[in-house]
Amino acid sequence: MTVEFDSSKMAGDRVVSAMIDGVQIVDNATYTLATNDYLVAGGDGYTMFTDKKVVAEFGAMDEVLTDYINANGTEKGALTGRIKRYCRSSNVDAC
Repeated sequence: MTVEFDSSKMAGDRVVSAMIDGVQIVDNATYTLATNDYLVAGGDGYTMFTDKKVVAEFGAMDEVLTDYINANGTEKGALTGRIKRYCRSSNVDAC
């Protein structure tokens, strides 16, 4: 999934583009989402998740990440450009 956002816009209107495997997501389509229990419970104002079906539960994300790093290290980590900040200005320092 890739997301492009414009931080100068109001909360709720910041997403400029969201794609899955290079295909723009469809507003009225249904998707399966992996997230943490805090957001599912409505944390940080994400109340849109509170009445949705939970299809699976796993270990806490911090524990899963710690286990992965302990097993695999961090040397293979790479920046992939999945998340980009949108900037209308040609002056990158202004964003």
